[in-house]
Amino acid sequence: MNRKTGIMLFVLLSCLILIIPLTAAAAQKGASGPPQEPRGDLLVILSTDDLPSADAALRIAGVAAQRGHKVTILLRVKGIQLALKDTEYKIGQTRFQDKLAEFIKSGSRVLVGGGCMKMDGIPKQRLISGVTVGTPDLVMGLIFGENTRIICQ
Repeated sequence: MNRKTGIMLFVLLSCLILIIPLTAAAAQKGASGPPQEPRGDLLVILSTDDLPSADAALRIAGVAAQRGHKVTILLRVKGIQLALKDTEYKIGQTRFQDKLAEFIKSGSRVLVGGGCMKMDGIPKQRLISGVTVGTPDLVMGLIFGENTRIICQ
């Protein structure tokens, strides 16, 4: 091997030795942190008591809450049935009402439509602990929040 080829090989190997650790460090840094979606509130409006839909909505809401978003679930129409003490909605061995209760305990909020409750003659006493009856001011404030994203089911 001539001197020129030897120098080029040395420079190439030196560059590789420096680039590989830097590339690995950059990849690790990007992989270790959570994705950086825009911060904002999430309002999940659930109008059905269909369990697969409700469970999917609750999982999305839970992930958003874990990532630092302020999350509210609004149950309306048939969705209110999911928050009643005396209804039996199960996912496997777990009652959906227990999943909602855990969601509330984690710091998120569950509202039920006050107008829907009134229309169906459902008293507040039938709601599981921690559920709030929505008022027009409360619900409209959430819907029209400046940084609110809305998911409807």
